[in-house]
Amino acid sequence: MIGPRIIVGALAGAALAATPAYLLGRSHGLDAARINALESTITVDNARRDVDAEIHSRAAVDLCRSFGLRPEAIPECMRRVEQADAAGADGGDDHHH
Repeated sequence: MIGPRIIVGALAGAALAATPAYLLGRSHGLDAARINALESTITVDNARRDVDAEIHSRAAVDLCRSFGLRPEAIPECMRRVEQADAAGADGGDDHHH
């Protein structure tokens, strides 16, 4: 018959042997989650750059028309787009000073 000390010792040994494997698996899981988050960030950043490039390549009037604005609202939209574009060329943080 196996005594209680042997059972407790075997369980303790199994727990000690399993702990590094668990921690290693957990570490790999955290690394994978971090990599997935980084990939998502890069994807979002690339999409933002694509939108920025499209906006900068279009004339202000075309951009304003693409939003479906009423004809009388287009001049104000163009003024704001040109103002934002000029602020972006200056570093974009003129409103913080």
